[in-house]
Amino acid sequence: MQHLLGLGHQRIAFLGTTHCSDFIERHDAYRAALTESGIAVDAELELIHDAYLYGTEELKAPILTLLNFAEIGRLGVESLLLLLEGGAVNEGRRTVPIQLVIRNTTGPAHPGSCTGVMR
Repeated sequence: MQHLLGLGHQRIAFLGTTHCSDFIERHDAYRAALTESGIAVDAELELIHDAYLYGTEELKAPILTLLNFAEIGRLGVESLLLLLEGGAVNEGRRTVPIQLVIRNTTGPAHPGSCTGVMR
């Protein structure tokens, strides 16, 4: 959010699903960042689904490209191997570190455009 707001974007979309364990945290952070920047929350820019987004074909490829699935897969296999060996798996929430990669897809805001997306 800070990156997009720093570029002058004021119409930033939020794409999320209530099935993600950190949905509430991300949604609250999105709204707080807008509010702290003096930008009114626009419900039309909040694309919230009650189903897994991965079943929606037009969203599947962009979402899979953006998310750090290699680390998530590694953690899943690690847990599975531990279970197969008779060990106990911590069922708590695991946080996968992320890194903001700034690409040419974001740039200074253009008046009246909605170019930023918060996931």
